[in-house]
Amino acid sequence: VVFTEVGYPAADWGARRPWELPAGAATNPQLQADAYAAFLEAVWPQPWLGGAYWWKWFSAPGGEAAEDPFGFAGRPAEEVVRSAWARR
Repeated sequence: VVFTEVGYPAADWGARRPWELPAGAATNPQLQADAYAAFLEAVWPQPWLGGAYWWKWFSAPGGEAAEDPFGFAGRPAEEVVRSAWARR
């Protein structure tokens, strides 16, 4: 199984319906990191996992994470994903 899109916004309620960011939701990078950690804890060790595409990882260094609630470069979620990838 390959997850073709895994991503959570760095905002309150971001893990409830990640595709639907509520208007006026407060920025919450820790919730974003926790959501990635929960996904990785549940799925990463499974033998059937073929991979995951992370939404949104920008190709430019520094990217657009500061402007985009889904970007996770430079936020706590980056280290969560980096650590899991290193253990894979």
